Amino acid sequence: MRILFLSHTDFGSVFRVGSHHLSQALASLGHSVVHVATPVSLLHALRMHPREFVGKWSRTTGLASAEEGLVHGSFRTSLPLGVGAPVVQRALLRRLARRIVRATKMDFDVILADQPLFAGIERYLPYRCLVYRPTDLYPFGAKHRLQSELLSASDGVVATSRQVLIALNLSSALPSLVLENGVDVRHFAVAQSEVRRGSVYVGAFDARFDWEAVRQLAAADPSRPVTLAGPGADRHPPLPENVRLLGPVDYNDLPFLLAEHEVGILPLSDDPLNVGRSPMKFYEYLASGLKVLAKGTPTLSARAGDGVALYESREEIAGLYKRLLCTPWSREDGVSQSLSHDWSAKAVELVKFLQILVEDTARQPRP
Repeated sequence: MRILFLSHTDFGSVFRVGSHHLSQALASLGHSVVHVATPVSLLHALRMHPREFVGKWSRTTGLASAEEGLVHGSFRTSLPLGVGAPVVQRALLRRLARRIVRATKMDFDVILADQPLFAGIERYLPYRCLVYRPTDLYPFGAKHRLQSELLSASDGVVATSRQVLIALNLSSALPSLVLENGVDVRHFAVAQSEVRRGSVYVGAFDARFDWEAVRQLAAADPSRPVTLAGPGADRHPPLPENVRLLGPVDYNDLPFLLAEHEVGILPLSDDPLNVGRSPMKFYEYLASGLKVLAKGTPTLSARAGDGVALYESREEIAGLYKRLLCTPWSREDGVSQSLSHDWSAKAVELVKFLQILVEDTARQPRP
């Protein structure tokens, strides 16, 4: 199949997201994959850190071949997607679609869109089947409105969690699939360390992150380090001395950082958006041989077991952490738990769903 991803995150980002992994896995299966990330305009500089904007702007140079079967990149636009009068947005999307078609020279069998801001671009692209792939909850605002537009044009939905799918309130006639985020087991299982000590978190630091949970975890055993890695931690509350902040870590270096620790943590806050999250780090921790301590959410609730502890309140953190540290666990235990969630298996499941949609969709490629 010829597949176009319309994604929220470009490959050059510090974050490696599901659409990146699926693009690579689908290309390895022999499909032709194009991955286009949200375009960038100069107006983005008004709400981004200067260093982040410069990096993002420098990466928006169009599409380029990354590996056999995969092309990815992003474009610069005069205005951000979703900003301006409808007639302006239609013109912007039309020009963007033309650039994609000109660069790829493809009629797409499937468009997989996980960025609501791309809603409407399908009118100007040649395709057979449009699939919305929601990765988050959008209860209000511009993305909520655009998500509704995208859904009305879609032939199917692939959600990253059951909660995200339920929130869409779909008609029973629209085919759907829940495909949770997975893990590149081979990438994370290679790194080994003779000494593992303390806990580690890798991800973003925003309203969905619970700093107080980290403070309580660090206080539970001041002799063990608590390592926090990722962008956005410039502003944080006072923290115990055994907490260290690393900043962003390259995806290729991540396995070696994780291998230095005993427990991977997911200190999720009470932000309602956490309800629908399918944390990618859950299985990346396990594939790295870590035990996992996480806030219990509807998506994670069924995953407690050997090597995995879920807490409902912060008061449980210290006890569960100490229990995990004493739990016998090996690198092989974590790898075995994560194998069935490898991205290669996720891609096979996705292809089966997409092939049925393409076969059942009567529409022909659109000019």
